[in-house]
Amino acid sequence: MSDHPVPGSVCDTRGSTSVTELESALQTLSVTGDDDTTRILSEHPRIVLADSRLKGSPCFLYLPPGKNEFVLVDYLKSLRTVASWPVWNQPAPSPPSDPESCSYRIDMAFDKGLGMYATRALKAGELIVEERPVYAMRRQIIRGEDQTHENGIFHRNAVRGLCPKSRAALMSLKNSYPPDVHVVPGTLCTNYLQLDITPEPDVMNEFVGCFPVLSRANHACSPNANYYFSFPSFTGQFWAMRDIAKDEEITIGYCRLIAPRRQRQADLRDRFFFTCTCSTCLLSGEQLAQSDERRTKLEKLLTTLETNSMPKFSSPTGALQLLEKALGWAQQEKLAVHQAQILFYGSNALTVQGTSPDVVLDWMKRARELFKDTEGERSYNVRRLDDSIQFAERMLYRR
Repeated sequence: MSDHPVPGSVCDTRGSTSVTELESALQTLSVTGDDDTTRILSEHPRIVLADSRLKGSPCFLYLPPGKNEFVLVDYLKSLRTVASWPVWNQPAPSPPSDPESCSYRIDMAFDKGLGMYATRALKAGELIVEERPVYAMRRQIIRGEDQTHENGIFHRNAVRGLCPKSRAALMSLKNSYPPDVHVVPGTLCTNYLQLDITPEPDVMNEFVGCFPVLSRANHACSPNANYYFSFPSFTGQFWAMRDIAKDEEITIGYCRLIAPRRQRQADLRDRFFFTCTCSTCLLSGEQLAQSDERRTKLEKLLTTLETNSMPKFSSPTGALQLLEKALGWAQQEKLAVHQAQILFYGSNALTVQGTSPDVVLDWMKRARELFKDTEGERSYNVRRLDDSIQFAERMLYRR
């Protein structure tokens, strides 16, 4: 069962609940009588069976042990492995004690509720903020048929085991779902960001989570920050993809950005219940047509590169010229992560096309720099490129 309810009406994007709404939301966490299907399996760490009636039921793992600041929803075997990770013995990142030294603030974002703003000028490649999630779960997970998004029993059972501070932080986030969806799953689904529980990205292990601060950031179709989940520290991170001016809103992408406006807006309405009015979506006429064309071409090319199905050109120059054009399209659309992907996957394609090893090595190094600036020095892509660069340099020096 997917953890995303069927879409309903259009609502605002991510923001915040009022104090009254927060108190009401916290009261809804109470589960009594037959609705309480949970059973405690262990106390250190605290693992709770979600539904004692259901064979193979998922469980709730609360971490760090004794603090219960974070809950992970998954199956028991996986949770026992996660509970043994040494990362839980390391302190979680926290905002600077002096607010003046914090690089961001949460403030009103006009008609979008709350948003994140730069408190000083930020340089491209700068880490803006990192934090651990307070709630995470496997994207596809089984639940009892009577535990629906309408009654929220499953999610309420998971959230009520958190410490008071984490519960309040989670339930203060915006709920953009219609009234027929319970406020707890509605709030979670509004604010999910993707995360990993494996050292390398694994499509068979897709997880989503909510963050007290990161989940406040609003969407833009040419965002100035990149959300990246760092598995080694188990933190979500925002990296500045370009220079960000003081008081400028810090934005990320909620949807697949290399799609035409109509497709992006339909996706955002279906999943998050708002109509995007970012500067890219407000383009019209020829400017809109050109933007849509560039993004459509980027999507087609990246799909070809990712599947290693780029056709053989009559000469290496033809492939290089096409890929250079694609870099220009991504730059015009202000999509730094996609530039990095073109450089990375493009370096593999150029090798197959018989391009000079010097050129291929240069593309790898440029990809590494962009991934470092948008994901950090410890990212999986940077480490992959380090290995590829070392191998390419050894081959080059043997000539």
